[in-house]
Amino acid sequence: MRTRGLSISIGEIILAGTTNFVFGGSHRNILFIETDNAIWAAVLATAGAERP
Repeated sequence: MRTRGLSISIGEIILAGTTNFVFGGSHRNILFIETDNAIWAAVLATAGAERP
C-alpha cells in the first residue's frame, strides 16, 4: 500500500521504559525492543525497512 508520506497506525506495543528498538533476523521480520530491564522480541508478518 502506498501512503504518499502519510502515517498509518497498524498496531501498538506498550512497554514501560522502552529505550531502543531494531529490526533483525534474516528477513528483518523480528522486532527487538530494549527496555530498562529486559529485551523483548516480536516476530512480525512483514519485514522492516532495508538499510541504505
